[in-house]
Amino acid sequence: MPRARLTRIDALLAVIAVLIVSGPMLLTRSGFGEDFTNSLWLVWVAGRALTAAGHPGLFLNTTTLGVFYPLFAFYGGPLYAYTGAMSELFGGHAEIAFIGATMLAMLGVYGGILWLGREFGLRGLTAHAPALTVLTSAYYVTNLYGRGDWTEFMVTSSLAPLAASGVHLVRTRTEAWRPLPMAIFVASVMLLTAGHNITLLWGTTIGVGALLITWIALGAPRLPYRRLVMLGGLGLAGATINAWFLLPDIAYAS
Repeated sequence: MPRARLTRIDALLAVIAVLIVSGPMLLTRSGFGEDFTNSLWLVWVAGRALTAAGHPGLFLNTTTLGVFYPLFAFYGGPLYAYTGAMSELFGGHAEIAFIGATMLAMLGVYGGILWLGREFGLRGLTAHAPALTVLTSAYYVTNLYGRGDWTEFMVTSSLAPLAASGVHLVRTRTEAWRPLPMAIFVASVMLLTAGHNITLLWGTTIGVGALLITWIALGAPRLPYRRLVMLGGLGLAGATINAWFLLPDIAYAS
C-alpha cells in the first residue's frame, strides 16, 4: 500500500477546522464551565511552582482545600506542569499557553484521525470526514466548553495520534523507523499518561480489547512480534517521562 502523505490541502483544512472549533476561546471573553476557568488558573499555579522550586510540584494551597492539598499528585500533574512551563516562557501569560496547548491537542485529534484513515485506504477529501466528525462531536466539544473538563479533553486527544502513529510504525515495511512517527507516538503516550486516570485506565483496556477483537475478526493473522515489542519499548519510554507523577499516583492510590 502506498505511504500516506500529508498535502498542503490537508494541512490547510486541518488548520481551518481547528480555528473554527477554537473560535469561542479566541473570540469571546467567556469563562465557559467553572472547571474551564479553574484549569486555566491551575496552569498558572503549576507554572509558578515549577519556577519557584525548579521541579514540578504535587501540592496546591487554597483557602478551601487547605495547605498541601496533593491535587497534582493524582490529577493532571504532568499536563499542568508542562503547560505551566509554557506559561512561564510566555512571561506568566497562562492564557496563551492554555489556548495554545488546547489548539495543539485539537490539531492532534484531527491529524491523527486523518492519518489513521489514510493508513486504511481513504483518499482525497473523503479522508477528512472522520476527522471533522470527531473534532466537532458532541462529547469532544462539550468536554471543553460545556463541562470544562480540560484534563479529560486533553488526554483523550492523545488517542487519535497514538493509534495512527502506532499503526503506521507496525505496518512500516522498512527496517528503520522514521523519527517523526516515533516522536508522535512517544508524545502521544506522554499525553495519555499526563494525569487523567479514568481515561488512562479505560483508554488502554478498551484499546487492547478492540485490537484483540479486530485481530480475531481478521482471522488471527501472524503478528509482527518484533515491531510490537519495539512499539512497546517506545510506549514505555513515553510513560517513563511521567514516572514522577505515575509512581506516587499508584503508590498512594488508596
